[in-house]
Amino acid sequence: MALIEELSRIPGKIEEVLRSRTAQCERLAREFSSASDFLFLGRGIHFPIALEGALKLKEISYIHAEGYPAGEMKHGPNALIDENLPVVVLATRDENDPASKLRYEKTLSNIQEVTARSGRVIAVATEGDSTIVDLVEHVIYIPRPSNFSPR
Repeated sequence: MALIEELSRIPGKIEEVLRSRTAQCERLAREFSSASDFLFLGRGIHFPIALEGALKLKEISYIHAEGYPAGEMKHGPNALIDENLPVVVLATRDENDPASKLRYEKTLSNIQEVTARSGRVIAVATEGDSTIVDLVEHVIYIPRPSNFSPR
């Protein structure tokens, strides 16, 4: 029942994010409007979201964008990262979920690899995450999940 309740909150949370982050997204769009490529990284459950983000960017901008599993980035996109490549990294976490916290820690390591190659990171992170601010160029915050255990 708690999972169904949380699912029913998703439209409201999406509306909140779209309303409250519009100006930030417009600034990012202007800043990265000359980029010819984008990389989206996600680990675990975030990988299909990265794929969808890349697809949507392709559809609206007609530029090359690729979604890639963060855990596999050493096997391909690492070689392409430079100061001209914006990298969107999905780096949310649920403090109540040990698997989420582990995924987050590994994602922070991926972010450090990207920034070591001068990649420009736009992170999507959970509200209240102060750790990620010092590691990336830009952060788009999304609401925290409600405290519930789906098991």
